[in-house]
Amino acid sequence: MASPAEDQLLRKYFQQGLSYIEIQMLMYLNHGIELSYRTLKRRLRNLDLKKVGNWSLDEIIPVIQMEIKEGSKNLGCRSLSRRLFLKHGIFVGRNTTMCALRILDPEGVSLRSQHCLSRRQYYNQGPNFLVHIDGYDKLKPFGFCIHGAICGFSRRILWLRVARTNNNPKVVASYFLDYVEEIAGVPRCIRIDAGTENGHIEDMQKAFRWNDDDAMAGDKSVIIGSSTSNQRM
Repeated sequence: MASPAEDQLLRKYFQQGLSYIEIQMLMYLNHGIELSYRTLKRRLRNLDLKKVGNWSLDEIIPVIQMEIKEGSKNLGCRSLSRRLFLKHGIFVGRNTTMCALRILDPEGVSLRSQHCLSRRQYYNQGPNFLVHIDGYDKLKPFGFCIHGAICGFSRRILWLRVARTNNNPKVVASYFLDYVEEIAGVPRCIRIDAGTENGHIEDMQKAFRWNDDDAMAGDKSVIIGSSTSNQRM
């Protein structure tokens, strides 16, 4: 019988936009839970997690237009399909997304096909003004859980660690504390995603900056957003 903990893991991986096979691998490699493809689909269906939908083009196109306007112009059909699912709960195939992009953003499609995209402009006021923190999960199936941070001003790597997990809040928080000790100070602001592994970092950063009186003190010293929008090297 399925446990609530297993259901929570399935929900978490599904909401990350992973394929069924990727979910199978992560459940087995990270948690020792072996599920057949058929069982996995049934379990997800019982949790009302289905990669199907009856969205019409009239519903999809305005959402894609909004994403392009808000800065997703450089995303290809695969990345945009993933964002539509994660951010809006809309699941559409790559072919449908590509057709919509060819209509709504033909110039962007042409530039992507020629590999000549221009990077968006990014400005930062100085060292440790804004620190970007994130994990990298692509190598998790092979046992490499990566976590890192960079300074948005200099692009200096502040830490880059590999461990058995990058989902444990205590482990991730230890990286942040090591950095704070190294610089004998605190970043003015950090940017993280909404993952539970970042809970301790968020609380510590706000506590460190709680009594400051600048415009980014206290709650404003933490920016929470999607990993895909976070500044990368």
